[in-house]
Amino acid sequence: MKTLKIAGIVILSVLLFFSLNILAAGITVERTILNAGFVNSAVQRADLPGILEQVFNEQAADEISSGITDALVSVAASRQTDIKVSAESALNSVYDYIRSKTSQINLAGVLRSSLLADEFLHAFVEELDLVEILRENFELEISEKVPAQLKNYTAHTLAVEKALQDNELLLKGQLKDAAGNVADYLVGDTGLVQTELNISAVVDSIGEYLMEEFTESPPEYLSDVDEQLVITEFNRLFNELRGKLAENIAIDEELMGSDFKVQFDQVVEDGEAGLSQVREFATGFRKSFIISIAAVLVCTLLILLLHRSGRRSMLNFGIVFVMCAIVVLPAAIAGRGMIPEQVLTSSQAPAAIESWILGITRAVFMPAIITGIVYLVIGMAAFGAYIFLHRQEQY
Repeated sequence: MKTLKIAGIVILSVLLFFSLNILAAGITVERTILNAGFVNSAVQRADLPGILEQVFNEQAADEISSGITDALVSVAASRQTDIKVSAESALNSVYDYIRSKTSQINLAGVLRSSLLADEFLHAFVEELDLVEILRENFELEISEKVPAQLKNYTAHTLAVEKALQDNELLLKGQLKDAAGNVADYLVGDTGLVQTELNISAVVDSIGEYLMEEFTESPPEYLSDVDEQLVITEFNRLFNELRGKLAENIAIDEELMGSDFKVQFDQVVEDGEAGLSQVREFATGFRKSFIISIAAVLVCTLLILLLHRSGRRSMLNFGIVFVMCAIVVLPAAIAGRGMIPEQVLTSSQAPAAIESWILGITRAVFMPAIITGIVYLVIGMAAFGAYIFLHRQEQY
């Protein structure tokens, strides 16, 4: 019987040792990866404008115009707090789904109500340098359609740039309305986008600046005629040009790209599929986590019952918990020091992102370090209790 008792205690101690190590890993995952608060705190520490600026400079310089990237960086800088609050709301919705607090998730809707909310779209439009973005296209279209008599005036004046500057606020107001419509279309709230940007005011302003230049320095064939005839000739030429220019820019699938919506839908679909897999993992993990807690409690209770002695039980627990601390603490400290460096070495991410990732990966190991310290304290307390009870029995 004594041999069986010793064997049972040894087996239970080994099971308690492994259960405590599994529990330490479970606590780490529960307090970090599966914890919305941890992820939100990581987002709060992110330097959004710095990250975006480095990403655009190093990876997207040839894919997105500088006017758009500069606007995104400006919005990230001026609205960083609001963006992070909105991101926190979105992450909370995502984690409610992952942790089975909600039965389904509409990722497109989550994006529309957070990062694609009208306030951020409007802020983005407000930061756009429309003069820089639209000038080249305007000048190219005019150069292709302008009558020969006006060619020199359109090529060597700042009429287009000045006209865009005069009407930039008007254009931005229209773009703000269009941005909301496009966002609704992307997330499926509306059908085909049918939004137009009216540029007739810009064309009128171009005409005014060209007329000023034309009348001040008319072409040679009008050098000896009355000013009114010069104006009449200009009006004829400009009306000819105007008839060839579109007064509205349709913001539709053709402008955005035929596969733009398809790509967005695919990203959302892939995201929802990924979240579904994470949800399954989280569900299985929680069951395993509960089992590990139950295993620790059962092993602890059975060890107490088998020893039937507080002194021996404390010695047993002291050995097991200290051994767990010896495993958990060095592993967590080593992981905190080594793994982040290995991740960054393989990622080749921009410096701002590297700094952010380094902080996150190091923070991931903190719950394990704290758990290891708790195990050590419990083990030392158990040893202290054993010594105290042993001395009491001697006296």
